[in-house]
Amino acid sequence: STLDELRTGLAGAVVADNGQRLLGALVYRQEDHFPHLRPHDVAPAQCGFLVEAVVSREAAGQGLGTRLMQAACDALATRGITWITADRHEENAASAGMMRRAGLVLVSTFDDPERRPHGSRRTSVCAVRL
Repeated sequence: STLDELRTGLAGAVVADNGQRLLGALVYRQEDHFPHLRPHDVAPAQCGFLVEAVVSREAAGQGLGTRLMQAACDALATRGITWITADRHEENAASAGMMRRAGLVLVSTFDDPERRPHGSRRTSVCAVRL
């Protein structure tokens, strides 16, 4: 589970709160999640993956997701990561904007009906090279 991965250090997280409650969180891993998209001069051990980002309704639209992504990228960079990927449903405009504002660019879109049973049924992968 994600909690076990966080507990054992297999995953990391950045969180934001308002002093009373959680406003957002992003889980990341040092992982070569899309090896076929990795630049040839980047080793698998230099890859990171932004697993999941969530922002509360009250904090939505204020740039928190972008700041969480940037903080996760910074945390991964301190571990020697130079290539970071994240994925989203092709039609998820909020995630697309958050990734774009955090510096990630679209690198691939593919059919993914098992994971994406609705809408276009496609996954888009965004990435940034640090």
